[in-house]
Amino acid sequence: MVREYIGIGPVAELIAEQDAAERRERAAERGRLQQERARLVPLEQMTAELDQIAERLAQVALIAHGYRRHHRHEWRKRRDSQGDPEVSTAPDCPRIGG
Repeated sequence: MVREYIGIGPVAELIAEQDAAERRERAAERGRLQQERARLVPLEQMTAELDQIAERLAQVALIAHGYRRHHRHEWRKRRDSQGDPEVSTAPDCPRIGG
């Protein structure tokens, strides 16, 4: 916070009023932003929950179609004993995408 001496008299009073009005406007804007953030918190939580559910469903679908996580990163198709990547560990599952 910086204070600047303006002086005395009508001009100084006018500047002080303008400064006070600007401070009130900034305080009101801060209040509006805090209310908006508070309103968005439940939506952010719901979005995070939906994201976790979608991630779980994708994992289940990939595992059901014979995929595995490689080093906890990318998904790879499991291979059978002869190295064929097309053999699924869940033969009764329909293929993803058709």
